[in-house]
Amino acid sequence: DPLATPAQTSTSLVLRLRVGWNITPQISLHALAGAALGGEVKLDDSNGNRLAKEDYDPAPYLGLRLVVGF
Repeated sequence: DPLATPAQTSTSLVLRLRVGWNITPQISLHALAGAALGGEVKLDDSNGNRLAKEDYDPAPYLGLRLVVGF
């Protein structure tokens, strides 16, 4: 079955800005902002034949990251 092990690849250009604050030596908080500046996703079957290819538009994102060490 050629669809038994499909392979997916994704390519994009990502710009990211991260600002962090070390609250204590074990705890830090980071704010993230950025954008994926468009790209494409490809799906191939196990024989390398292209099943699908989709381009996507730029997409902004925001995030918070809390890191706690032990």
